[in-house]
Amino acid sequence: MVRDWLLLHIENSADSLSRIVSLEHQLQAELQVRCGNLVQSLHRLERIAWRPIFSRICRVDQILMRDPLGDYPRLDATSQDVLRERVVRLAERLAIPEALVAETSVRLAERHASNQEMADREAFFGHYLVDAQGVARLRRELANCVKPRRLPELAVRQRPLLSYIAGAGVLLIALLAMVSDWLTGGFSLPAASICAVLAALLLPVSEWVVVLVHETIARCVRPVPLLRYDFSEGLPKEARTMVVMPVIWSSVEDVDDAVDQLLVHHLANRGEYIHFAILADYPDAPSLACESDQELLERASQRITALQEEYGEHRFYLFHRDRTWNPVDRVYMGWERKRGKLVEFVELLRGKDDTGFTTILGDTSILEAVRYVFTVDLDTKLPIGVVNRMVGTIHLPYNRPRLNPDGTRVIAVMASYNRR
Repeated sequence: MVRDWLLLHIENSADSLSRIVSLEHQLQAELQVRCGNLVQSLHRLERIAWRPIFSRICRVDQILMRDPLGDYPRLDATSQDVLRERVVRLAERLAIPEALVAETSVRLAERHASNQEMADREAFFGHYLVDAQGVARLRRELANCVKPRRLPELAVRQRPLLSYIAGAGVLLIALLAMVSDWLTGGFSLPAASICAVLAALLLPVSEWVVVLVHETIARCVRPVPLLRYDFSEGLPKEARTMVVMPVIWSSVEDVDDAVDQLLVHHLANRGEYIHFAILADYPDAPSLACESDQELLERASQRITALQEEYGEHRFYLFHRDRTWNPVDRVYMGWERKRGKLVEFVELLRGKDDTGFTTILGDTSILEAVRYVFTVDLDTKLPIGVVNRMVGTIHLPYNRPRLNPDGTRVIAVMASYNRR
């Protein structure tokens, strides 16, 4: 019935069936062209470099570009996003304009820029956006012209150790009281019995307290990524880096595995100022020399020399030590093994000649110019460009550790940086 009605409707209409089909084809063609144009437009928008455009129109970004140390333009995109996000977040928490937060942080940095003692920290505007002490200083400065809201968490962040100990102590006392009351059933006991119960509960309850405190910190404290320079195009000369691999090889296969792995690290992290070295020892032995020692050293020298001929003498290095007598273990071994190789290598970089390295292959003229040493194990994987990113992080003056007046202890920033 529907088909008959449709045929009669078409016959009685002004348009024929062929014309209706033609109009339908035209409509489909128009839709296809329109969808194709939309998809091409999306691809074109995706390929547009939006960051330069955003920087020209973003008021906060223009203010941060006035960094007195000139570090902000050199930061990578992720670090710049982190700082802008901190400006936005602080502005929301303090209930003041974002531009005012940015201008105040830059103004505080300018005041300390001439002070060489504080140039690594207080002269960088990011200190007043990221660090708890800096945020407190920023809020006090803002209070001179506006009425910012209070930030209750600043008191905890400014005294992390005291807050940690106090929180854990209060929680420990509360849990001890609750558990001991539950075990005794609310009955009064002699003081000696109560002390015995508390002593028995102290160890398990303290473990619960540590777990609860750490879980609370992990859930409540928001980590801030470390800021870093943008070294994606290569390291500067003043950030020359040596990637070292401490090994103990006992066979020719161990030598080949170490050299092959070092080559992989180089191919993934190429750069004019990135160098790669093997710090090698012989295995422990009852005598000073073994029959296989010469074969291992010759094989290692051949492989490193081949890499130097292909990639340059200043790119790959071999530092090899002989065994020394260990009176404690009563065996001949490389002094202090891995730690000893690293200690002696640092001494060699500082110009010391009487180290334990008896065989050195490579251009030693650049050793005194090496500023950073990265240690990798034989099973370590270095993704593409990770050395540039790690150097960009540690080379930023704000991230460099600050020592006490005696130079014996790190009192600020990070003492170590581990890639995760």
